[in-house]
Amino acid sequence: MTAIFYILAGIMLAAACYVAVSRDIARAVFCFFGVLFAMAGLYIFALADFVAVTQILVYAGGVVVLMIFALMLTDKQLLENIRRGESSGPRLFRARALPSILLALAVFAVLLQVITAVDWGNMAWRHEAVAAGNRITGHENMVENVGVNLMTRYLLPFEVISVFLLAALIGAAYLARGRTNN
Repeated sequence: MTAIFYILAGIMLAAACYVAVSRDIARAVFCFFGVLFAMAGLYIFALADFVAVTQILVYAGGVVVLMIFALMLTDKQLLENIRRGESSGPRLFRARALPSILLALAVFAVLLQVITAVDWGNMAWRHEAVAAGNRITGHENMVENVGVNLMTRYLLPFEVISVFLLAALIGAAYLARGRTNN
């Protein structure tokens, strides 16, 4: 089981890295699809079956289809101009990418510092949960808990995200239409 976990994590990391450095938008979208599927597999290992199914249906199904649809609506000439302008020089590290690389390295350093500084085995909230008997054994009805929270506490953020996705789709359609001369 541990080997499957590491295989899924490796697939997810490799595909995510390819999405970050890829120049081809279509391939990046399909690799993003792989990232979402591998993440669903990791949710299954975390005993979150409902979240894994939701990950596949909502994100891998809906969001990736939306991204492919937006990609199809994007102006091909605009994409070719971007590709031609970025094709000269080295592929990864350029002077104009230096600030973003430094920011990513700073965030990575902070994450490493937090991971090494935290005493993971001696957390107060964890001891309180174990003492109160609040542990997930895998036999609970998590679907009911997720459904109640989704329809009460997280309904507004969920709807706001759907409006943002709709705005992105409208923007892609506007860019694909191009400018008309009157």
